[in-house]
Amino acid sequence: DTNGYFIDFDANIGLTNWQTRNALSGRSAYQYSVDETLTWLKGNHSITYGGSAFLGRAWDDNQQQVTGIDLRFDTTNDPAASLFSAANFAGASAAQLTDARELYALLTGRVGAVTGQAALDPETNQYSLNGKRRRAGKLDNYAFFVQDSWRLTPTLTLNAGLRYDLQTPFEPVNDTMSSATIESVCGISGLGDGSLYNACDFYHPGTRGVVPEFVQFTTGTKGYTVDKNNFAPNVGIAWRPSVETGWLRTLLGDPEQATLRGGYSEAYNREGFGVFTGVFGANPGSTLSLSRDVNTGLVGPGEQWPVLLRESNRIYTSTFPQTASFPIAIRPNRADNIEAFHPDIKVPHARTWTVGLQRAVGKDMAAEIRYVGTRGVDQWSDLNYNELNVQENGFINEFKLARANLTANNAAGGAR
Repeated sequence: DTNGYFIDFDANIGLTNWQTRNALSGRSAYQYSVDETLTWLKGNHSITYGGSAFLGRAWDDNQQQVTGIDLRFDTTNDPAASLFSAANFAGASAAQLTDARELYALLTGRVGAVTGQAALDPETNQYSLNGKRRRAGKLDNYAFFVQDSWRLTPTLTLNAGLRYDLQTPFEPVNDTMSSATIESVCGISGLGDGSLYNACDFYHPGTRGVVPEFVQFTTGTKGYTVDKNNFAPNVGIAWRPSVETGWLRTLLGDPEQATLRGGYSEAYNREGFGVFTGVFGANPGSTLSLSRDVNTGLVGPGEQWPVLLRESNRIYTSTFPQTASFPIAIRPNRADNIEAFHPDIKVPHARTWTVGLQRAVGKDMAAEIRYVGTRGVDQWSDLNYNELNVQENGFINEFKLARANLTANNAAGGAR
């Protein structure tokens, strides 16, 4: 009884829709992993070797089910706008007149917008009306390590090891997402010194760079450069002082349980898939908005207001290209954000150090006090370059001159 449309009744007058939602979504993240460890006992040494492979895969889907219709009243173009005035509705407030207009739009089926989207099919590289959008990618991690637990004396043990992690950059397994180079992120400002925090030369106005564009993020393309320098050492020591008398005996307790421990280690992070799909998936290209409203041609040349729900020949989405066309240039009339990773971004890791004291509490119980400190290194963060430059372009100096002129004018008794 809605002719296959998703009709939104609650856009402006607060009615409850009979349907729940028009966009369905789903996601899955899964992995294949192999871990192998070999331990070799040799004298006072317990040496452990090992390796692991983590093959991570993920996808997320989103799909608008049917074309949507928003019922609303256009106060600028609708010929019935003059009906809703204080003269015709004595004593009505502005809010009540608005409610009356929206109720009238609902009862007479006045269409304010037709909504829809086209999704890029990864199999055909073509757009389809209200099709399913799937973003899919993978990230692999390979690790090798060696660890030695060396019992130097019956009361002193030293642990030391080294782990190497090779984390491959995120890469897509279909062609629905788009990416941008660091040159496109910098745009006409051009590149800076190449560092993470000064990648772009935003502070010297001029045109030295490129017109930004999005490129198709195709299967097998690396999201950034491989970071190969991921060595993670660790060292630890455990010492049992074996103090039998004196004040240290009172402090440490039972010599068989009193133990001092300390250590240092490094560990590399593996980010969740949402970090990557949130960046590459936010760029345009995977979907096209096909919505039509008052600003995008809902009523064409030679047509009359209003568009009514019964006029099925006027209720349709915008046309769209069948085949995806890349690169997508950032034109002045576009308002897209550009999302990208710095090409030389490092795999983040953490440095941790610990100091602890274990003391006996009774014959069959022990308690330990431990301090743990952790410091993140190369941790990822978002840098928003949409800031206003008021220094290098001279604006702040002109503002100071204007303020000085105003102050002098006021001091001389001039008009404000």
